[in-house]
Amino acid sequence: MVRVKPGLPTSLWPRSLNRWWPILLLVVINMVITGGSALSHSRVTNDRLLYYETAKNLASGKGFTRDVKYDVHSTDEIPPYTVDYRLLYPFLTSLVFRIAGISINHANLTAAIFKALLVIPIFLLGNELFSRPAGLFAALLYTLNPAYTELGIIAMPATTTAFLYYTCLLFLLHYFQRGGCWRALTAGLFAGLSYLAREEAVLLLLFGSVVIGARGFRKRDLGMFWLMPVLAFFLHGLHAYSHEGTVVLLSYGTTPLSRL
Repeated sequence: MVRVKPGLPTSLWPRSLNRWWPILLLVVINMVITGGSALSHSRVTNDRLLYYETAKNLASGKGFTRDVKYDVHSTDEIPPYTVDYRLLYPFLTSLVFRIAGISINHANLTAAIFKALLVIPIFLLGNELFSRPAGLFAALLYTLNPAYTELGIIAMPATTTAFLYYTCLLFLLHYFQRGGCWRALTAGLFAGLSYLAREEAVLLLLFGSVVIGARGFRKRDLGMFWLMPVLAFFLHGLHAYSHEGTVVLLSYGTTPLSRL
């Protein structure tokens, strides 16, 4: 005779969640602390103003533009001025603006969300490379780090890029350990998104190619990994060429390398 303990049915609380509740708790803690600070932080200066302006104009139907001319190399003479780099964060923020309204607090909230989500790939990388306690300890240190909390409450793409970057590394690690075409494709997806967030993330293509080569250099897997980054290059280059008459794939600071 099988005895069933009183309480919730086990189907409503899978055993796998018992392993996940500490990290989910850290995600919630990050979201409460960082998200609360982001919503109460209304000052916008320096680079934060630029990303906020871009997201605001995008949400208003003006495309990737800003009203402040920050890039002295831009050929635009009359505002709004075209933006052709680091496009992903303003795009995601513009979606938040469309849902919740245009506000610097909502721009900060976008960074806070990715700051909270970054706990997950940090934990999983530590768990895969070392042990579960090591992954939890790394996630806890990240949660308590005031520098990352500061990045999570300002309208900047740092946390968005870091989340995409670490997630790409996680899938590359899984590919190296287990193989699989879909893992190469997923790693490439996050590599392409990382590039659209910050062009410096193009280094992920080098890392990924080395990993696929070390795994046995399957051409199909390499092609799947490069698929999304090539699409990201094409979309980025097409946008830049249609507005500036030149293709910009990489930038240093705010100045595209092709113009240095």
